[in-house]
Formats: sequence, structure tokens, C-alpha cells
Amino acid sequence: MKEFMRCHPITNLIYYSLVIGFSVTVMHPLYLLAALIGSLIFYCCMNGVKNTIKIAIVVSFLIIFTAVFNALFNHAGETVLLRFQNGNALTKESITFGAVSGMMLGCVLTWFLTLTKII
Repeated sequence: MKEFMRCHPITNLIYYSLVIGFSVTVMHPLYLLAALIGSLIFYCCMNGVKNTIKIAIVVSFLIIFTAVFNALFNHAGETVLLRFQNGNALTKESITFGAVSGMMLGCVLTWFLTLTKII
């Protein structure tokens, strides 16, 4: 990682702009999972395994929280899993979209943590 720190700042800016831009715009679960794993590996190379485990736990809670929060307030979807007493539905699509959004947030969080270390 020291070689990456020795690069010109514009090179690092272009790299992080592309990686974070990719993470924000692509909402495919497999691509986001690959980007999240890549960002965690990059973070592990910079900060060690112990700190990476802490960040991975935080990211997993972020994914769960976002999935639950989205499912409670977004009732769009076709596959109804549960109906609440007020008539709102808990759908599989809202849970899935919340989990993918949480993966996106976790990925961007991890990339920004590595960016602060590089800069």
C-alpha cells in the first residue's frame, strides 16, 4: 500500500472517484458484494485484520439496519411476506432493496476510510 500512497494525488483522486462512483451508481447485488469485499481487503492491507473485523461488523449492522428500516417504510413490491394491522405490507423486494442499499453505503464508507488513510 505504500506504493499507492506514493502515487501522484491526481492518480489517487481518479481511482477513488471511479471506485466510489461505481459503488454509488451500480445497484447490482453481486457487483456491490465484490466491491465491498474488495474495499475490505484494501482496508485490511492498510490497517490490519483486527481493525478490518471491527469495520466488517459495523458494515454488517449497517446492512441489516438499512434492510429493516427500508422494509418498515417502503411497502412497494409484489411478494408480500406479512401484512401489518394498519394495512401496510412487508415485501421481499423492500427488504432486498434495503440490503443492497446497505451494501452500497457500507462499500462507500469503507472506500472513504481508505481514502482518508491515503490522503
